[in-house]
Amino acid sequence: MHGLDDLLEGMDPARRHRYDLTQRMQKRYFSTRRDKTLGNEITRWIDVTVASLAGPHPEGRILAVIGDPGAGKTRAIKRAMSAVPALEQSTLCVTAPRPCTLKQLGRTFLSAMGYDLHRDLREHLTWEKVRDHLEANRVRFVWVDELQHVLDGKHDAQVAAISDTFKNLVQRRSWPVSFLFSGLPAVSSFLGRDRQIERRSRTLEFGSLSFPASTGLIREVLLSTIVETDGGMGLGDLATDEFVHRLCHATSGALGVVIDLIRSAVLEAAERPTFNGTIQICDFAEAYASERGCEPSENIFLSSRWHEIQPENSRLRQLSAEGA
Repeated sequence: MHGLDDLLEGMDPARRHRYDLTQRMQKRYFSTRRDKTLGNEITRWIDVTVASLAGPHPEGRILAVIGDPGAGKTRAIKRAMSAVPALEQSTLCVTAPRPCTLKQLGRTFLSAMGYDLHRDLREHLTWEKVRDHLEANRVRFVWVDELQHVLDGKHDAQVAAISDTFKNLVQRRSWPVSFLFSGLPAVSSFLGRDRQIERRSRTLEFGSLSFPASTGLIREVLLSTIVETDGGMGLGDLATDEFVHRLCHATSGALGVVIDLIRSAVLEAAERPTFNGTIQICDFAEAYASERGCEPSENIFLSSRWHEIQPENSRLRQLSAEGA
């Protein structure tokens, strides 16, 4: 099987330019005040854990980072954790698969620690192995991303079992573990079900952007991504309040989606035959249509009634009509 080097060598100049431009945009990180808050919460989570481990009754702590899809939680957490010296060596990072049972989550833990999963263990034996391997691998911190996958579709008894499993690991005297949970707002409700878990937890919410409150921030993202990329594209008239409002509405106020859509529009502009160095609203319309598969009348960047269009329904209405 050919590697990436072979694919790169086979690219013509146009494709290589697209690749290079994508790489440059992906390497940039737009930092906001919430990144500082997240960094402070993560260092507090670590410090409180270390202090507890040094005390007479050691136990772990829980930090939850919640937000709607596309809020930018995962990348922000990776960046914040990478800034803490020596944290990587004592941290296990896993993403809950979907669908996910408690047993599957345990197997995910074991796989991430290099355990051979050729045997299909029962659920309680799986978690016994998890406890043993966390200690054997000197893991003190565990980050579980997309935790809502473990909770989806579970009845009360199953959710209680999930809660008890995490609580057991946090309270285990011989080797307590601290957890960082990230996912949708349902994660916060999960933590509130058990008072013993709740009192050991802190929650940070990545809220949505809104217009006009987030106008300045969205303009900063536009400038950072467009003007400072590829030698600097021109913004033209895309810094107007109306365009910022359209962009905020099209992305449902999710910062991560805002950034992704801007990047896609930059690529569309760079490949447009009439490109003259300035990105235009048609580039955003093309990027939005490619993502949503919507008709022009449902495109928030083209329609005069854009404020009436619900982004989550742009694709669904078209599919519904086709299936009728």
